Amino acid sequence: MRLLRRFAAIATAAALVGLLTPAAAAQAGTGTPGKDAPYWVTDAGYTPYTVDPGHTLALYNQNGRVELFWIGTATTYTNPGALYHQWYNANDTWSAPQSLGGLIYDSFCGLRNPAGTLEIFVKAKGKDVNHIRQKTPAGDWTGFQNDIGGLIADGMGVHCYHLDSGSGVAVRVYGPDKMWHYKVRNIMGEWPTQWS
Repeated sequence: MRLLRRFAAIATAAALVGLLTPAAAAQAGTGTPGKDAPYWVTDAGYTPYTVDPGHTLALYNQNGRVELFWIGTATTYTNPGALYHQWYNANDTWSAPQSLGGLIYDSFCGLRNPAGTLEIFVKAKGKDVNHIRQKTPAGDWTGFQNDIGGLIADGMGVHCYHLDSGSGVAVRVYGPDKMWHYKVRNIMGEWPTQWS
């Protein structure tokens, strides 16, 4: 019964947000945030990806409930804009859209990190990488942190992915020097000083 209820909740979520494939998300972007076909990311996200402006990102919380993210306002996509999210509740309803703040430019990315919390990486006004994460799995959020640094080229955003071992998180940016740069946070939660 529990499995059937979970499947029904996922099916309802799918009906509300559209198709469940990244290909569909690439064609969305001009509709309503949270209602377009999102870019779905699973725990096996070992390939660097980014979510372009005008698209929604869907991530699974550790409790199995989906959470949607986009840049803009509660009702529209904008670039730049604030980070908004809404989540699927245990009672099979959607929360109202909530702002996580920030002034975010170009594309962004997110994942569930090894600690089990969702984490979003963005390009801030200063063209550096900022990130925000849940304090506990499926819980409240920290404020934005700017401890990663970097300098991102105009029109480019942040790519993120898990390491193959699942032991860390990596971000990738395209710099004004027209080269890709990487930073990997280890299992202890530490970012190196330098970019690769």
